Amino acid sequence: MRLLGSLFLLFLVLVAVGYVQGWFAINTSHAGGKQGVAITVDDDKIADDAASVKHTLGIGKAEQGGSAETSASDVEGTITLVDLAGRDLTVTVATETIVQHVPTSVAVTRGGAAVPFEQLRANMRARFSFEKTGASRHLVRVELLP
Repeated sequence: MRLLGSLFLLFLVLVAVGYVQGWFAINTSHAGGKQGVAITVDDDKIADDAASVKHTLGIGKAEQGGSAETSASDVEGTITLVDLAGRDLTVTVATETIVQHVPTSVAVTRGGAAVPFEQLRANMRARFSFEKTGASRHLVRVELLP
């Protein structure tokens, strides 16, 4: 019985926090001698707050190789066009074509050895490693694949 009471108390606390955070709203209406109650749930607000808590606690970042503030991701594709002057690569990833600028600070490697940008050619396979910090994503490495 204590467990049931504890669960009910936990539920009341969750409802109170949700109401204060704006996760849902309760509206009443009076029309034609009838009263109505409507509960509106803001799913986007709940998802945003959950993501914020996960970011603050660092949940979900360790398996991506990042910390609580940054996360990493890789994209593999085939280089289809190299713009040496602009240091841009056009890459096909699955059925999507992406143009990616490669700053001079970004390492281009093959098997761990540095490769000059000028040696990149169409039809080369490459892995692009990105680091995401907050809402921005930055290219950190281009690795040529065999």
